[in-house]
Amino acid sequence: MKSFWAAAFFWIGAAAVEAEEGPARSPASVTSALVSPKTVITSQKVNVLGRGQAVEFNGEVTLVRGGDRLTADRLVTEQGNNIAHAWGRVTLKRESTADNVTWEAWGDEAAYDTGTSSGTLWGVEHPARAMRSVLLDGRRVIRFRLASRRITFYQEREARVEGSTDVPSMAFADGGVYIRAEETEPRPRKTELWSANAFFDGVEKSLTLEGAFVPPVGSGDPLPPKGIDLPFSRQTQGPERREVSGEIIRYNPALRQLTVKRNAFARVYYEPGSE
Repeated sequence: MKSFWAAAFFWIGAAAVEAEEGPARSPASVTSALVSPKTVITSQKVNVLGRGQAVEFNGEVTLVRGGDRLTADRLVTEQGNNIAHAWGRVTLKRESTADNVTWEAWGDEAAYDTGTSSGTLWGVEHPARAMRSVLLDGRRVIRFRLASRRITFYQEREARVEGSTDVPSMAFADGGVYIRAEETEPRPRKTELWSANAFFDGVEKSLTLEGAFVPPVGSGDPLPPKGIDLPFSRQTQGPERREVSGEIIRYNPALRQLTVKRNAFARVYYEPGSE
């Protein structure tokens, strides 16, 4: 099983660590084999714990690996430096240059696996939050925003398109999921979705929602109507409001497409003078 070697370098009041895949080495050794992507961690202070079995970073911590960038107040690496746990104002930014997509997420705590480039964020006092945006014609367009108790990002290597070096990024959220997408063209429209969990398929660029919504602790987001025990969606466009529910809701923000499967129902409301 592969392990990660970490050596601390102190730079002008800050500290940095580079973690590279390969056999375990002593901190005094010099590595010549560079594996891409590397994991680089910087902070204001570093403590080596348990004879090097864990390393603690404090103050303006930044972890960078490939297109991932995680920041926190405190971070501890363990399990051969394969796993990083982070606390306090945690953010995770994941950029994909192949399709100009950016994920940004915020939470109170996080765990990041440097071997698989996967990360999970938790909300403790408030839900964790995420935003997915895409660069179109030089303009950053937000596809949707998401709030949930827990959000996990990972890469599906088997789904990589032949001839491409980019690995599709997947996301899974659970614990009272609220999603909001706001479109400006061709007409302004707001789509809101509520469910127990949601899966984002980075290949299909779509969301699948299942289970009844239960508000996470500290949630200040809008709520679905009372008595709804299935995934629920509300779309508002001018004076018209459409509400749908069913056992499975699939939503593709780019295609402006929403489908409902099994035990589906729909209501349409029209409010004159609201436009």
